[in-house]
Amino acid sequence: MIELVLLDVSGAVLSASKTALALMGLPKQANFEGLALSSLLDRSHPLLATVEAAIANNTEAHEVTIAAGDGEQAEHPALLVSLYRLKHGRKNAGFLVTLREKVPRESLREQLPDSKVSTEQEAWISDAAHQLRGPLHGMNMRLELLKREVGDSPTQRHIEKLNYQVQRLDQAVEELLRACGRKA
Repeated sequence: MIELVLLDVSGAVLSASKTALALMGLPKQANFEGLALSSLLDRSHPLLATVEAAIANNTEAHEVTIAAGDGEQAEHPALLVSLYRLKHGRKNAGFLVTLREKVPRESLREQLPDSKVSTEQEAWISDAAHQLRGPLHGMNMRLELLKREVGDSPTQRHIEKLNYQVQRLDQAVEELLRACGRKA
């Protein structure tokens, strides 16, 4: 299950699910809205370092593994964390943080029969992802050719932004394929 935390541009918590709070080691019943994540987590908490780096560099992070506790005794020994920039026009409006427990592939496969996603649905998702991949690679190739043609013109900046968005879509497709247990 993926849990969500919404942060503003300064790193203050705008919203967080109760389970996300628990995964971060915070009490579920407390209201943390409006408080800086840096004031809630210990300075040594690995999530804080990941969030602060993303804010400072205005970047995203995808599938970063962080230790959420002390080894085997931890309630949640490892998390996969992703941070996605949220935009309002051209300005950064904050970050969406996704948290999920890191589960070994074998354990994930063992859980699939109980999962709501059937093998047929998994195959459909995988086929759709592969169908998306072809056009994305084609767009990426055309953008690279266009970039060479325009050289150092102002159009170059727009091409680079389009290229970045195509790469983000391709990463999303890759994550979809990985979630279905298929090769990317």
